[in-house]
Amino acid sequence: MKRTAVFFALSCAVSPATFAQAWKDAYDKALSAAKIQDWVGAKAAFQEAIAVRADDQSGPTVLPGPVTEPKRWRDGSPYSPNFGMGYSLFKQAEGAAEADRKALYQASAAVFETLVNKGQLSGATIHFLNKAYDGSGDIQKQRELGSKLTGPMTWKVDMSFLTPEEAGYINSTMMSQSGNVVAGGTKNGTGPKISIIDTNQRNVSPLTSVSGPVPAIDTKFALIIGNSESQISSSGLPYAATDATAIRDCLVQNAGYLDKNCDVIMNGTADQIMQQAKACFERMPENGTLLIYFTGIGVNIDGKDYMAGIDASMTTDTSKMVAKEDLLGLFRAKSVKTFLFSQANRPMVEGRYFGMELPLAGQSAFCNATSPGDRVTATTKDGKPIGLYTKAFIEVLAEFRSNSVPITEFTWTIFQKMRGGGTNELGGNSSQVPSMPYLYNLAPDAKF
Repeated sequence: MKRTAVFFALSCAVSPATFAQAWKDAYDKALSAAKIQDWVGAKAAFQEAIAVRADDQSGPTVLPGPVTEPKRWRDGSPYSPNFGMGYSLFKQAEGAAEADRKALYQASAAVFETLVNKGQLSGATIHFLNKAYDGSGDIQKQRELGSKLTGPMTWKVDMSFLTPEEAGYINSTMMSQSGNVVAGGTKNGTGPKISIIDTNQRNVSPLTSVSGPVPAIDTKFALIIGNSESQISSSGLPYAATDATAIRDCLVQNAGYLDKNCDVIMNGTADQIMQQAKACFERMPENGTLLIYFTGIGVNIDGKDYMAGIDASMTTDTSKMVAKEDLLGLFRAKSVKTFLFSQANRPMVEGRYFGMELPLAGQSAFCNATSPGDRVTATTKDGKPIGLYTKAFIEVLAEFRSNSVPITEFTWTIFQKMRGGGTNELGGNSSQVPSMPYLYNLAPDAKF
């Protein structure tokens, strides 16, 4: 009897740690698979975690240990294996052959539906459920979802394995201040959406001007890089250099930038770009604001983003490129708030794409002219070619006419304009879909 009692006591003491180790190991394996875009492996590993610990958790997980010194798993992160499984199925569907795509979208939707039915309402869950319905053509379910959702979006999910564009879109655009769900249109005009900014009631600075340049703020600087020329065949943007001058003119006229604070680099080598960046840094004050507009060739190599100089002859030669982290890191010494807009093709190469690298520190916003895997395109303005994103950028700035432009509202307006926004000014329903900002240590209404 004593032996049985001792064995039972030891089992009770050991099993919580063993239990925790099992789901933790499976979850970590899922995160590692997601990091390399192995969505089949990620789904399987999330399922392993579910088999040991079935339910998602919105709040932090307290690990076994002394009550006086509680340890929180992953610094208090939500535990979201079911959400992760649904997301992995969704990402599989995005890259699947046409014959398999619908079934994968439906499987993804089924997982997200289960979470919604449990009352686990989060912006991320509703966003991907709606997109899964869109991918499978379940328009009726989209409409039904819009009529059912009436509660607050208080559930938290682990979004560490989402792309920067997805996380930025959900955090900055899909979430309203109240967090309430409202019925309304998606990209097809059906289904649910989350409350978004009313662009007819913009909260912009009163320092605007009805004629002439908008009053300038001398702590704002711009570094504009436009590389039309390239030794990399079939990859250059022939309109990039002229886009750069158009951006400079618009910033001075409509966004409160002094002409002397706008550095334009047209067809620059990697060394020339960094030299100009250092010169800009020397002139900038502490806690200033920097807008970087890059249009040219961008690549992601081994997880790092690079901007190609015109001296680069191969997409793998980083010696002729500017590392994005080096460029941004330069300005952190003065606590500069950096807003980076990139107009570059974003082909998938071994599961990686330009714009994928996340910042290590500082305060920054990243915005891309198109979605991962897609190419940027051009249109015409005054009879000359101009990047579609550049055209939308300068037209939206002309509408805002402010020296204090809120980043999320600005990018959302660009998104609407490029997708048509009811006006079809820039060819609505085009394949080029710009990203919402990925924000790092900046609020959704941070101004540039």
